[in-house]
Amino acid sequence: MIIKTIKRKYKMKKSTRCNTFSLFFHLLAVTFLFIHTNICAQPIQLPKSKITLGELIQQIERQSDYLFVYNETEIDIKMMLSSVPLKTGDVKSLLHSALVNTPIHYLVENKNIILNTRKHLEEKQTILVSGVVTDETGELLIGASVSVKGSTQGVITNANGEFILNTRPDAVLVVSYLGYISQEIPVRNKTNIKVVLKEDQKTLEEVVVIGYGTLKRKEITGSHTSVKMNTIPPIGGATVTQFLGGKAAGLTTTLASAQPGGRVNLQIRGGASNRQPLIIVDGFPITSSFSNVSTGEYSTGDTDAALASINPNDILSIDILKDASATSIYGSKAAGGVILITTKRGTSIEPRVEGVANIGWSHAYNTPDLLNASDFMSETNRAIKERFMYDNQIAPYGNRQWGDAGLPEYRDRYLADDFDTWKGRQGTDWFKEISRVGMIQNYGANIQGGSQSSKYYASFGYFNQEGVIKNNNYKKFTAQINIDQKFGNKATLGITLHANRTNMDNVPLQDGFAEASDLLRTAYQFPPNLEVKDNNGTYTINQYASFLSNPVSILEMSNKTKNDRIIGNIYFSYNLLTGLDLKIRGGTDIYISQGFSYIPTTTIVGEKTRGRADKAVGEKNDYQFQFTANYHKSFVDKHHLTAMFVTEYIQTNRQGTRATGWNFPSDNFSWNYLGLATDRPNIGSYGSKSEALAYIGRVNYSYDEKYFLTANLRVDGSSNFAKNHQWGYFPGVSLGWDIAKEKFMDDTRSVINQMKLRIGYGQTGNDNIGTAFSNYYIPGDLIVWGEQIVSSIKLGGLGNPDLKWETQTDFNLGLDFDLWQGRLSGTFDYYNRVVSDILGWKPLLSTGEATGITANLDQKKQTYGFEFTLNSQNIRSKNFSWETNLTYTYYRDRWLKRDDSWRPDIYDSEKAYFGELWYHQSDGLVQEGETLPYTTGAIPGTIKFKDIDGYLKDENGNLVLDDNGIPKRLGKPDGILDNADKVRIGVNTPFTLGLTNTFRYKSLDMNISMYGVFNRWMTNATYSLLTDVTNLEQGLNQMVDVKDRWNSDNRQGTLPSSLQRFSGYGIGDYYLQKAWFIRVSNIDFGYRLPLRKGSLRFFASLQNPILITPYKGLDPESDSRAASYPNQRTYSVGFQFSY
Repeated sequence: MIIKTIKRKYKMKKSTRCNTFSLFFHLLAVTFLFIHTNICAQPIQLPKSKITLGELIQQIERQSDYLFVYNETEIDIKMMLSSVPLKTGDVKSLLHSALVNTPIHYLVENKNIILNTRKHLEEKQTILVSGVVTDETGELLIGASVSVKGSTQGVITNANGEFILNTRPDAVLVVSYLGYISQEIPVRNKTNIKVVLKEDQKTLEEVVVIGYGTLKRKEITGSHTSVKMNTIPPIGGATVTQFLGGKAAGLTTTLASAQPGGRVNLQIRGGASNRQPLIIVDGFPITSSFSNVSTGEYSTGDTDAALASINPNDILSIDILKDASATSIYGSKAAGGVILITTKRGTSIEPRVEGVANIGWSHAYNTPDLLNASDFMSETNRAIKERFMYDNQIAPYGNRQWGDAGLPEYRDRYLADDFDTWKGRQGTDWFKEISRVGMIQNYGANIQGGSQSSKYYASFGYFNQEGVIKNNNYKKFTAQINIDQKFGNKATLGITLHANRTNMDNVPLQDGFAEASDLLRTAYQFPPNLEVKDNNGTYTINQYASFLSNPVSILEMSNKTKNDRIIGNIYFSYNLLTGLDLKIRGGTDIYISQGFSYIPTTTIVGEKTRGRADKAVGEKNDYQFQFTANYHKSFVDKHHLTAMFVTEYIQTNRQGTRATGWNFPSDNFSWNYLGLATDRPNIGSYGSKSEALAYIGRVNYSYDEKYFLTANLRVDGSSNFAKNHQWGYFPGVSLGWDIAKEKFMDDTRSVINQMKLRIGYGQTGNDNIGTAFSNYYIPGDLIVWGEQIVSSIKLGGLGNPDLKWETQTDFNLGLDFDLWQGRLSGTFDYYNRVVSDILGWKPLLSTGEATGITANLDQKKQTYGFEFTLNSQNIRSKNFSWETNLTYTYYRDRWLKRDDSWRPDIYDSEKAYFGELWYHQSDGLVQEGETLPYTTGAIPGTIKFKDIDGYLKDENGNLVLDDNGIPKRLGKPDGILDNADKVRIGVNTPFTLGLTNTFRYKSLDMNISMYGVFNRWMTNATYSLLTDVTNLEQGLNQMVDVKDRWNSDNRQGTLPSSLQRFSGYGIGDYYLQKAWFIRVSNIDFGYRLPLRKGSLRFFASLQNPILITPYKGLDPESDSRAASYPNQRTYSVGFQFSY
């Protein structure tokens, strides 16, 4: 139970017998077990008649259950009391006799005795008000806000839904809770108040963020969805995008890399727009085209640079705009949809502190099962022997037999002594040598509060992730300050500031071969029959693949990235007239990314260059200025009109520099002294600038909360086009009709609370082409000019002054519904999107420097699909609740029209779908003596394919084309394996399902989030790499599955033989696998413990605990390449507090 007093003047005074905790539990018991009529029934006996006030308090608390509450700065407990009766019948009589001639006044409330000075009571009389807050079912509402109207005084309810505070008898309490209708309750001298909040009918009155403003949810006419932040686990993360899978219909997420800080690709409604979503953070657009600097010989992976700077625990809401009727207000940047992120701001209550701390451990899973030392040597000998047989045409690869004359001598690579060396030992587990148990630490705290005129929010966060690969770390510091200050009743000044520093320790990742082979690929393939170091302490070398560095030696490479970012904006708003508000806003996004790399001489690559050092810096500076005028007016209580005008200027700047040096006298200098490089340093730089000016208008109209209209127009000016095409005009209009408000629906009002039909149309543009309207030049080669070597420039591309905006047109039809007072609610949307005047590259018939030109291609793309969201409150009782959120996303991308420069193949079609999978269809393995129609001398054990069709040709052998220029099919096998034999496996465009369940039982809570991606195929690149048995000949390890390959001594083997690469026909669909999956992304358990002035929640969280998939690779989501960074399961424990 929590006690708050007016203006913090009071505090609970601890007596001799009662410490803080016993006092707390006494108050808790008293509130619920006794009523006011029994409050003064206990007799008290005093040892003497002349005692001090403090002694009187001590005696009463010792002999009764009563506790005193007073302000020790006002009440003198050393005051001597005279004529106190030694015996009395009850506490009330004793207090009356003892204090009658003193300046002390007492007030008895339940088991609390409140002491005040009479002077204080004359100034401001107060009473102690306690109570409990529940919903209509009687369920206790934990964390509800109870404040005194017109003041900063306020508390939140504890884990039992209770509150207690001192206030005036004539005060008005304001009680609010998210998702419920707030109530104002006059105190009227009542000392105990029970508050029952009514649910807000699926928060139809809730204000949600839209472009350049807000609307009530019931007024939205465009396609809009929100992510429920209470379903995001509190464990922290490198970026909030890691938790968005399946959370919002229409939003598709794909994990680009499972490394610490790994980027998540975001896509809204398909890929025809070829644009990433525009991300707006507190009104400022965050461009996603800037990447973290990666420098050195090796790639450092794929990390997030868009939202990593925002602490997930600082986010209040995430709103997603999906159709052009909603996104067109953002114009050219919003073709890929808009994600609006709003961070937390201060509130007009007394200061409130919140925090979180957790620690977690990560384990890699589904890593390849590799050959041990003995098996590696055995399988290598088998592969070498098979190659010997093939090269010398020994059966089954020819007519010769072992023992025939003229055969060269065959010798195994590994002999008995080699096997004896590793007898009884598994060999070196190179993945184990470079990996570890990862660890995640997350700590954060924020303070918020304010008054009616001033509000503030400040936070600090620290996130540290040690990856499952050694030396791969990600450390992030975040800070945020939001301030809103009112000046009178008309003016408000606000400041938002995000600051972030990220430090990354990188290891070689992503695609790399030979000397540039990345760490994971090298670890998987390095031979297990080698020790980490030889007897001299030198890293061992694979003598059969000497180009490959020892995996452990790669860990000695140093590669770091340091990012600093500040996102800040300031606004000033002024209420000029009734209903007319003006606002100006200015902001900046400054992002500096620095990369440092050094490759020492202890590695193969470093030894060849005598050390290599790299330094690079990339910088992004974006600036925004915005003026907004908003007018709102209501007529006759039924007509509501809002009009908005915005003008906006945005400038983006990019620049960067990088330098590389080779041949250093020592590894000790790392990258710090590039000037010590003996070889001439390589230096490069870049820079760019673009500007955009926009004028925006929007009108919102509603009638009787039944009919709704939103119309907007954005005029964008871009410096990427010539003057005659600089301006683009992008309209959007949408209508809504809430059928449930019609009179003919009155009989269904108890069931149907909302049934709103929506229809929308809009356009957005695309200017993402650079300044291609004029000729541009790029650095050329070094040339000899006289006796000097000088740099040159050359024509990079021809300008096209007729370039104009690419246009995207959207149509959307939707339905929002709310049933049984919010027990069941959701949305359904169907949409159709057409992209025309597509900006692209058109080849030219030219022998000059420029072989093509940027142009508006005469072609069109289409995306269509549907999506729905379903929210249900399955159980809602006093002690138990169960809520479910379901999302579904389906779309298809396809061509509607092709440009005349399109040159199709036989399997192409004018309206082909994006993601069509055309492969040669494998038909098992070639067996000994088998002949194939499309080749002679087929190699046993290699993949064979079906000869299905052919090209139709005329009598001159020329291809016969249809009206669209597509080669015609022969209609029967032709003995040739070519593109005519490819078959369509499917359309590799997944649909996504998300499911979240939230359970609460008294103080316990549990959240389970899962999502599934279906209709998906992948080539298992890791399996293909590690079952390519030819690699054994180069001393590269393979998976244990290669034991079951086709071989002359295993002709029932199911995998291709070690001679597959000599077949000449590739692998076709052999390694293509179904890759749908269902992932339980998070299970979060919590227990909330009430505190005297807040609450403490302990939690345990499991990330990625369950994965269901037919895919046999590492992970169907993150396995984007051979030897991808392994995904992990993470187990976290921690606590949250609020005070």
